[in-house]
Amino acid sequence: ATYQLLGDAEYWWGNTSLMMEAAFEEFTWENFKRKFLAKYFPETARERYGEEFLKLT
Repeated sequence: ATYQLLGDAEYWWGNTSLMMEAAFEEFTWENFKRKFLAKYFPETARERYGEEFLKLT
Protein backbone atom coordinates (compact mmCIF):
# COMPACT_ATOMS: atom_id res chain seq x y z
CA ALA A 1 0.00 0.00 0.00
CA THR A 2 2.84 2.42 0.72
CA TYR A 3 3.92 2.54 -2.93
CA GLN A 4 0.62 4.29 -3.70
CA LEU A 5 1.30 7.20 -1.33
CA LEU A 6 1.92 10.56 -2.98
CA GLY A 7 3.03 14.01 -1.88
CA ASP A 8 2.87 14.71 1.84
CA ALA A 9 1.84 11.14 2.65
CA GLU A 10 4.82 9.75 0.73
CA TYR A 11 7.17 12.11 2.58
CA TRP A 12 5.53 11.21 5.91
CA TRP A 13 5.95 7.49 5.24
CA GLY A 14 9.61 7.91 4.27
CA ASN A 15 10.35 9.56 7.61
CA THR A 16 8.11 7.24 9.60
CA SER A 17 9.65 4.11 8.11
CA LEU A 18 13.15 5.38 8.94
CA MET A 19 12.10 5.96 12.56
CA MET A 20 10.50 2.51 12.72
CA GLU A 21 13.64 0.92 11.35
CA ALA A 22 15.83 2.75 13.87
CA ALA A 23 13.54 1.57 16.68
CA PHE A 24 13.55 -2.03 15.35
CA GLU A 25 9.76 -1.79 14.97
CA GLU A 26 8.10 -4.36 12.72
CA PHE A 27 6.71 -3.27 9.35
CA THR A 28 3.24 -4.77 9.67
CA TRP A 29 -0.11 -3.72 8.28
CA GLU A 30 -1.36 -3.04 11.81
CA ASN A 31 1.59 -0.75 12.61
CA PHE A 32 1.18 1.09 9.31
CA LYS A 33 -2.58 1.48 9.77
CA ARG A 34 -2.21 2.73 13.35
CA LYS A 35 0.40 5.33 12.39
CA PHE A 36 -1.41 6.41 9.21
CA LEU A 37 -4.75 6.87 10.94
CA ALA A 38 -3.13 8.75 13.83
CA LYS A 39 -1.55 11.15 11.34
CA TYR A 40 -4.34 11.62 8.80
CA PHE A 41 -7.54 10.60 10.60
CA PRO A 42 -7.12 11.11 14.36
CA GLU A 43 -9.33 9.42 16.94
CA THR A 44 -11.29 12.61 17.63
CA ALA A 45 -12.25 12.91 13.96
CA ARG A 46 -13.19 9.23 13.77
CA GLU A 47 -15.47 9.64 16.79
CA ARG A 48 -17.08 12.79 15.38
CA TYR A 49 -17.70 11.27 11.95
CA GLY A 50 -18.92 8.05 13.53
CA GLU A 51 -21.48 9.98 15.55
CA GLU A 52 -22.57 11.90 12.45
CA PHE A 53 -22.93 8.65 10.53
CA LEU A 54 -25.11 7.13 13.24
CA LYS A 55 -27.40 10.16 13.10
CA LEU A 56 -28.02 9.47 9.40
CA THR A 57 -29.67 6.13 10.08
